[in-house]
Amino acid sequence: MLQDDLDMIDKVLISGNFDKCHNHPYGKAGTCFSLRRKEIHSNYWVYHCDDMFTITISDILAMKDISFNYEQTEYISLYYYDSIKTIPLNDNPPLVSGRVAAYISCGENYTLTYCKGTPLRGVAVNIMPAYYEKRLKHWIPGGFERLKKAFAALNGREVSSEVLLVLRQLQNSKISGDIARLYYESKVNELISIVLSYEESSFSYDVLYIDEEKELLKEISEFIHKYYASDISLSQLAVRGNMSVSKLKYIFKKLYGCTVNEYIINLRLEEAKKILESGENSIADVARLVGYKKAGSFSRMFKRETGMLPREYRKSSRGVQQD
Repeated sequence: MLQDDLDMIDKVLISGNFDKCHNHPYGKAGTCFSLRRKEIHSNYWVYHCDDMFTITISDILAMKDISFNYEQTEYISLYYYDSIKTIPLNDNPPLVSGRVAAYISCGENYTLTYCKGTPLRGVAVNIMPAYYEKRLKHWIPGGFERLKKAFAALNGREVSSEVLLVLRQLQNSKISGDIARLYYESKVNELISIVLSYEESSFSYDVLYIDEEKELLKEISEFIHKYYASDISLSQLAVRGNMSVSKLKYIFKKLYGCTVNEYIINLRLEEAKKILESGENSIADVARLVGYKKAGSFSRMFKRETGMLPREYRKSSRGVQQD
């Protein structure tokens, strides 16, 4: 049944070559498929709701350029990749990193090449026509085509931080049990509502944040990316942005969908994951490299954000499973 529900997923990756991974950092309501071959390492987590939608989290590293061709069903996808480098072939649109984007499938074949050495890490929500028919038809006129047009329009505009915030919530969710379906379906509805709200809004995103403030926050963000492993205070950032601390906190949350502290923690977490996956550094060394003086504080943060201790994550990333 799973294969039937997931026709849009790369069949070459999961047809007979994957193992179900029981020890992984993702939500227990979904299924994680682990693939460890000489040419590719892959963790692919998926939550599927009948024939209506799927939520996927990808963590794939190709050791050489690998091309795939597979059939798709009709669906629309909203995604965010922290890292990706692919080469689309034929008329397929490129997948982008660092911003929220949409992909519209009309059921055609899809061909692309995963580029060696660049991790593919991200989250996606894939919505099928059945979701509109079963859940939205009586509330939202215009058919599935309306959703297609609204999602496609995202690629030509700057998307608000609300969308990224919901995608991040899905990426980091550890929810399980009977309420998982309710939670995930509510998040899909939230995303659709935000996207459709752009149709009715008479104000563009740029009106909400004047260019000067956006430019200042861009400089502050670049400073954080450079010095996230150091002790950075709100007052220090406010001085750099020539604004009060209260204003910084307000506009930062509006633009990025999280607090400054949450932003820094996420940067430290992602860097820690890379170090744990690629090296033999001790947990204390990893903690120090990402800005923690005490390994215990780092381990508590890592466990809180991923559901796993650093040493457990390292084993999981290398395909060492604990049933």
